[in-house]
Amino acid sequence: MATRRTLLGALVAGLVVPRLAYAQAARMASVVVLYAGESEDDEPATRSFFDEMRRLGWVEGTNITYERLEGRGERAYVEGLARSAAGRIPDLIYATTTSIALAVVKQTASIPVVFTSAADPVATGLVASLVRPGGNATGAFQGLQDAEQTRFELIREVYPGLKRFGLLLDRRSPDSSQQET
Repeated sequence: MATRRTLLGALVAGLVVPRLAYAQAARMASVVVLYAGESEDDEPATRSFFDEMRRLGWVEGTNITYERLEGRGERAYVEGLARSAAGRIPDLIYATTTSIALAVVKQTASIPVVFTSAADPVATGLVASLVRPGGNATGAFQGLQDAEQTRFELIREVYPGLKRFGLLLDRRSPDSSQQET
């Protein structure tokens, strides 16, 4: 009788243990990264994001996958990029510009969106406030007012005889709305 129980126990263990091991296999997290231009051109700006993810233990190909979608520098691609990213239903969408982040937030209210922005995210409507963003978007922005002032001071130092200085902005971009001086 003991051999029968041992055989039955071994058979059940042989069937159950592989299923338990399979059931506990870690699922790969998925992140869609949206670039306004070419990913190679934007790589320096996004390097800190990927470095921090690695530091936190997220290793591409091991426990996370990154799908990179590019806008090729064309404003016409922004809505399509956002739609495409949301349609993939990733665990996270990383938007590299304000325009892309705004488009993604319009497409989904359930997928977390992390953004980097040159514009104030409260002023552009990405978040309700800096302290409590609300919704599904959060991120970092560059407070440009101080940077703009410093930039003009540096230009004056480098070119002390400069009488005029021009700045080209794309008024359609939310990032440029705060760059008017």
